[in-house]
Amino acid sequence: MTVPTEVGGAPIGPGPLGDPIHRLCDAQGEVQIHARGRLRLLTLGNQVEQSCIDLDHPARLVHAYTRAMLLGLLLVPAPRSALLLGLGGGALAQALLAADAAIAIEAVESRALVVEAARRYLALPDSERLQVHVGDAAAFVRRTEASYDLALLDLYEADGVHPDQHGPGFLAACRGRLRHGGLLVANLWSRAYQEFLRANGALQQVFPGRVLYLHVQGGNAVAFAFPDEVPGLRQANFLGAAQVLGLRLGIPLQPLARALWGQNAETLHRARLCPGS
Repeated sequence: MTVPTEVGGAPIGPGPLGDPIHRLCDAQGEVQIHARGRLRLLTLGNQVEQSCIDLDHPARLVHAYTRAMLLGLLLVPAPRSALLLGLGGGALAQALLAADAAIAIEAVESRALVVEAARRYLALPDSERLQVHVGDAAAFVRRTEASYDLALLDLYEADGVHPDQHGPGFLAACRGRLRHGGLLVANLWSRAYQEFLRANGALQQVFPGRVLYLHVQGGNAVAFAFPDEVPGLRQANFLGAAQVLGLRLGIPLQPLARALWGQNAETLHRARLCPGS
């Protein structure tokens, strides 16, 4: 086992991510922490933001796609458990903890160094409601006997999406860990359109006709996949709940909720007319 070490030598200069302030290394490569004012950004040795935390408001999500993923809380009745596959810097974990004091989270991260960096530099708290496992996400999903109301997938490496995230076998295993009425939420950011098509095809294979999509600023798409059926939502109630949650966390969630509704109007309308279909 390689002991994580902080890399010394000449500092690298400031760039678009801000000032690099910490550089750690393990057998899989570098983990860098950058500062941009009170923001702290985690990268995997490149110029891609893996996570971003506002140190003054750690639960206030900075990236639009993570805010979009948080809408999953409003698509499950009274969620009490969440499985977060891909902890990264812990932005989603912190928002989930702050969103509802009744939610317990299990997070899986492949690199111990990333977990260490999240705790040391990105304000990830020690909480009895957050249990972090270091290891392979696919192996964890197939091994655990637990079930969850929410499964959130954000498995990205230095060179892009982890291949498991877009694999139908892995998605089917995740579906098997969801409770009745549960929800899988996946970040579908891809470097190429063909990669997005593969991801979409795998989701439709495992959750046929039961996937909502939200395209957000920055080229990300977030998928909301239901193992049972798309819920028959009332638009006013959904938008109102997004407004309340957004005010609680200090982020503009209602515009994203409106976008989700607008981009999936036909599917949501059909679910209202034909509940349980």
